[in-house]
Amino acid sequence: MSISSAMYTAITGLSSMGEAMSVIGNNIANVNTIGFKKSKSYFMDVMSQSTHTMAGVSQVGMGVTLGSVYNVFSQGAFQNSDESTDLAISGEGFFIVNKPGTEEYYYTRAGNFTLDSEGRLVTPLGYIVQGWVLDEDGERSDTTAGITLQTNLDATSTSLMSIIVNLQSEASSKSAELWAAYDATEDDPMPANAYEYQTSIKTYDSLGGAHDVIVYFDLEYNPPKAAMTTDLGAGGNENLTFTAANGGSAGNDIAIIYEDPGADNGGVTSVAVSGSVITVTLGHDGSGVTATAQDVLNAIQASDDASELVEASLAEGSDGSGLVTAMAAASLQGGSDTNSTPNKWEYIVCCDPAEDYRTIDGATVMGTKYAGLLMRGTIDFDPTTGQIANTNDAVTAAKLVSLSPEPVWSDTDADTSNDLDPNNNGYFTLDAIFINGGAEQQIEVNFGAHNQYGLGAWETEGLASTQFTSQSTTVYQSQNGYSYGSLQSLSVADDGVIYGAYSNGRIIGTHQLSLANFRNKWALKKEGLNMYSETYKSGQPTEIGVDSGSINSNALEQSNVDLAQEFVDMIVVQRGFQANSKIITTTDTMLGELIQLKH
Repeated sequence: MSISSAMYTAITGLSSMGEAMSVIGNNIANVNTIGFKKSKSYFMDVMSQSTHTMAGVSQVGMGVTLGSVYNVFSQGAFQNSDESTDLAISGEGFFIVNKPGTEEYYYTRAGNFTLDSEGRLVTPLGYIVQGWVLDEDGERSDTTAGITLQTNLDATSTSLMSIIVNLQSEASSKSAELWAAYDATEDDPMPANAYEYQTSIKTYDSLGGAHDVIVYFDLEYNPPKAAMTTDLGAGGNENLTFTAANGGSAGNDIAIIYEDPGADNGGVTSVAVSGSVITVTLGHDGSGVTATAQDVLNAIQASDDASELVEASLAEGSDGSGLVTAMAAASLQGGSDTNSTPNKWEYIVCCDPAEDYRTIDGATVMGTKYAGLLMRGTIDFDPTTGQIANTNDAVTAAKLVSLSPEPVWSDTDADTSNDLDPNNNGYFTLDAIFINGGAEQQIEVNFGAHNQYGLGAWETEGLASTQFTSQSTTVYQSQNGYSYGSLQSLSVADDGVIYGAYSNGRIIGTHQLSLANFRNKWALKKEGLNMYSETYKSGQPTEIGVDSGSINSNALEQSNVDLAQEFVDMIVVQRGFQANSKIITTTDTMLGELIQLKH
């Protein structure tokens, strides 16, 4: 082996040290590059040359070569940012970006993104960040695509409203029948003393107009029907029977008073109700009252107000022909506060009567007593758990199907086609028309239980209405409609879901960022511009999701270059370069000595 071969061996050292110094220089140059991953040089010895020694054939190395330059993917430090679109990955994975107009995809750790003029999330060079589109339920699409945010949110009409309440178990009934207490022709359609609890929720029509929907609740009153009689006939004949119709404390104090104003006829002239007192006015012709029990019975039955307080009927065996004598107040004792259905509540769903443009059985509802009355129904609670009962009819609903001559509800109509059943989601649906000349808007009403198509028992959901002893209150409410809005700000959750906050108050998760990982990420090709591309050795992404890493908003990942380490490596490489240069100068001296031998 010649002396000159040592010189060539040293040259490999000089070359390799020079390459290593270039790697270090590149690392230092990118010390402030967002998402930069430093490189590390690894050396290998080159093929050795065989030479003969006294011990036989031995090998002498021929130098060194740069074996490989690996990327070091250790986590970089985070730097806080004021931009919500600045994102950093904590853990494994890369953002996926696409060059516009091509099928070329690249991977990067640099999350300094912005929105372009089309609302797309892009890199500084306009490469489009990839992710999934999310539907209304937060479910993501099957494939990833470029993330384009909705800078404007079109109005969407309400199709579902959820109202979760607790109704006080110790409450008392305020109305004999809740829906009957409603009167849209009054300044206050539902008087405050007619219901136990009410809650309101804002809903939206197809143009984004807001409408308040109010749900009233009252304990259904179903008292025992204790029979009571009173003497209305001449000679003490008991020929009319009265039964408390609505019971309660008022039912215990129902009085029927007959007045004799000295009129010139003997019949019933009027029936009036004040509180729980029914006043029946009788007339006479100067010789005596000629009104019969049948006359009084007919008058009370004809009065809506009076018949709400008592149910009157002829006593058994009476023909009602006995003369009625004027008498003082007669208190009907025997009414009961005990409710035979203490776990059943009535509810009605109402809107502003002036915003109800429905037509029912060919008649316009606006201007009538029932304008704004969208639905009625009942809710049954389990008396031991306070939850909605697990029965087939735990929740019921009905809607008006006719207004004249008397209001007819779907649950009382002979036409079974008008009956309401829960829909395929398990909820009852009301019909509303909030826009003059607009289309019918169907809104599902959810109290926290469902029964698909009404084919089984009602099942409570994770959050459901209850009947506990605590005060009646609204636990939760939501609806899925909204008015037109423009994008005001963005936020990104750690699972990569991008939420947009709009001027209409809506905060909607519209997209979810996708992350890619590789089995052999060290074989990714650096494309410059903070991007990598896959190679044959790296393989295709093995994970596309957020499971490989979490997202940090308002932060950027800094370069993982450690200057102290780089300077130490620089010194080591420099010394290696110097040592190899010494081999060349020393070998040159040896060759000079060899040439001098001929002198």
